[in-house]
Amino acid sequence: MDAPSLVLCKSPHHGNTAKVAQAICGALGCGFSDPDTTPPETAARCGLLGIGSGVYYGWMHPSLFAWLRRLPDASSPSTPAFIYSTSGLSCLADLWHRPVRLPKNY
Repeated sequence: MDAPSLVLCKSPHHGNTAKVAQAICGALGCGFSDPDTTPPETAARCGLLGIGSGVYYGWMHPSLFAWLRRLPDASSPSTPAFIYSTSGLSCLADLWHRPVRLPKNY
């Protein structure tokens, strides 16, 4: 049996990021959850991890960064992951995705 997929989503304002999460989860056959209520250890049991956020003043939501900092250390990454965001300035996505893509000890 394949490991389940998980999409973490923080969308406290307009709900647009949650709508994208619902569409992704529909395609993957999984659910999404809030990083405030999802233990970071859950990532090790995932076959695919999605991380999504609205962008607030040029940054993804702080709770996602807090969740990522609490991930258990591993000698090599074993869970495939993707990042997505919603913003009125999608042309700048690389700027706010970069801090999520970098290793924890960068």
